[in-house]
Amino acid sequence: MLVHPRTQLRDTARTQLTSLLKAENSRIKTRERAKKRTAFTANPYKFARSLLDKKRSRKLETPLKEVKNYLHVTHSIYV
Repeated sequence: MLVHPRTQLRDTARTQLTSLLKAENSRIKTRERAKKRTAFTANPYKFARSLLDKKRSRKLETPLKEVKNYLHVTHSIYV
Protein backbone atom coordinates (compact mmCIF):
# COMPACT_ATOMS: atom_id res chain seq x y z
CA MET A 1 0.00 0.00 0.00
CA LEU A 2 1.38 3.39 -1.02
CA VAL A 3 1.32 6.14 1.64
CA HIS A 4 1.07 9.73 0.50
CA PRO A 5 4.22 11.75 1.38
CA ARG A 6 2.17 14.47 3.11
CA THR A 7 0.47 11.90 5.30
CA GLN A 8 3.80 10.35 6.20
CA LEU A 9 5.31 13.76 6.97
CA ARG A 10 2.30 14.70 9.12
CA ASP A 11 2.51 11.43 11.04
CA THR A 12 6.22 11.82 11.79
CA ALA A 13 5.71 15.44 12.89
CA ARG A 14 2.82 14.37 15.10
CA THR A 15 4.84 11.59 16.77
CA GLN A 16 7.76 13.96 17.36
CA LEU A 17 5.41 16.54 18.87
CA THR A 18 3.79 14.02 21.22
CA SER A 19 7.23 12.77 22.24
CA LEU A 20 8.40 16.31 23.01
CA LEU A 21 5.22 17.08 24.95
CA LYS A 22 5.63 13.95 27.07
CA ALA A 23 9.25 14.83 27.80
CA GLU A 24 8.35 18.41 28.74
CA ASN A 25 5.51 17.28 31.01
CA SER A 26 7.86 14.80 32.66
CA ARG A 27 10.43 17.55 33.33
CA ILE A 28 7.75 19.85 34.76
CA LYS A 29 6.40 17.13 37.06
CA THR A 30 9.93 16.28 38.21
CA ARG A 31 10.56 19.94 39.06
CA GLU A 32 7.25 20.20 40.95
CA ARG A 33 8.01 17.03 42.93
CA ALA A 34 11.44 18.43 43.83
CA LYS A 35 9.88 21.69 45.05
CA LYS A 36 7.32 19.79 47.13
CA ARG A 37 10.05 17.56 48.56
CA THR A 38 12.14 20.55 49.66
CA ALA A 39 9.07 22.29 51.10
CA PHE A 40 8.24 19.16 53.08
CA THR A 41 11.74 18.73 54.46
CA ALA A 42 11.97 22.42 55.35
CA ASN A 43 8.71 22.50 57.33
CA PRO A 44 6.56 19.33 57.30
CA TYR A 45 3.75 20.82 59.41
CA LYS A 46 3.29 23.84 57.17
CA PHE A 47 3.42 21.59 54.09
CA ALA A 48 0.74 19.26 55.52
CA ARG A 49 -1.42 22.23 56.48
CA SER A 50 -1.16 23.61 52.95
CA LEU A 51 -2.41 20.27 51.62
CA LEU A 52 -5.31 20.00 54.06
CA ASP A 53 -6.53 23.60 54.30
CA LYS A 54 -9.33 24.69 52.02
CA LYS A 55 -8.48 27.44 49.59
CA ARG A 56 -10.45 30.58 50.35
CA SER A 57 -11.93 32.76 47.66
CA ARG A 58 -11.81 35.91 49.83
CA LYS A 59 -15.27 36.88 48.61
CA LEU A 60 -18.21 37.44 50.89
CA GLU A 61 -21.11 35.47 49.47
CA THR A 62 -23.55 36.29 52.27
CA PRO A 63 -25.64 39.45 51.89
CA LEU A 64 -24.58 42.33 54.13
CA LYS A 65 -28.05 42.57 55.68
CA GLU A 66 -27.86 38.96 56.82
CA VAL A 67 -24.39 39.50 58.32
CA LYS A 68 -25.51 42.59 60.21
CA ASN A 69 -28.59 40.75 61.50
CA TYR A 70 -26.45 37.82 62.69
CA LEU A 71 -24.01 40.15 64.46
CA HIS A 72 -26.87 42.07 66.08
CA VAL A 73 -28.55 38.90 67.34
CA THR A 74 -25.30 37.34 68.50
CA HIS A 75 -23.78 40.32 70.29
CA SER A 76 -26.83 42.26 71.39
CA ILE A 77 -27.79 42.28 75.05
CA TYR A 78 -31.48 43.00 74.39
CA VAL A 79 -32.89 40.36 72.09
